[in-house]
Amino acid sequence: MLPGAFRNLVLVPALIAAPALWAAPKVTVNHDDQFDFSALKSYAWRTHPVMEKNPELANRAIAGDIVMSMGNEILMGRGFVPVDAEPDFYATFFVKGTAEEEATMLTTGWYYGPTPYWSGTTQTTYRKFLSGTLVLDIVDAKANRLVWRAFCHDDIKDMKERHKSIAKAVEKALKSFPPKKSK
Repeated sequence: MLPGAFRNLVLVPALIAAPALWAAPKVTVNHDDQFDFSALKSYAWRTHPVMEKNPELANRAIAGDIVMSMGNEILMGRGFVPVDAEPDFYATFFVKGTAEEEATMLTTGWYYGPTPYWSGTTQTTYRKFLSGTLVLDIVDAKANRLVWRAFCHDDIKDMKERHKSIAKAVEKALKSFPPKKSK
C-alpha cells in the first residue's frame, strides 16, 4: 500500500489523463494486403457513393470541409500530390451524426439503527450529445476498387468544439495510411 501523500500524487495524474482517453475517437482500419500502396503518388477527392444517394448526409458541409482540409494537410505532408485529373487514388468519405441522450440515475440512501429502515433519494441527470461516424475510404483510381478504409466513431459532447473531434478522427484514421508493407 502506498503512503497517503504519495498515493495522491499517483492518483491525480491518472484522473487528469482519464478524460483524454475517453475523448479519443475509436478508429478501425482495414486494407487490402495485396495492394501495392507504394505506387500511389497523386490523389483527388470524390463524393462518396453513400453521400450521392443520401442528400441529407451530403448537407454536412462543415464536417466535409474539416475532413478534406485535415486530410489534405496529412496526405500532402506525406508527399501525396492533389491533382484535378487522372489521380492514382481517390479519397472519399461520409459523415453521419445522430442526436443521443443518456440518463444517469444516482440513488443515495442511509440506514439508521437496528431496525431495517432505508431512506434515500434518487436523482436522474440527462446528457445530450452527438454520436458521430466518419468513414474515410481510399479507392484505387485505375480499378475503381476500395483498397483502404477507416471507420471512426466518437461522441461529440460540445458542438462548439466539434471541429476538434472531427480533425482528431481524421488524424487518427490517416495515421496508418499508407499501411506498412507486411513481411
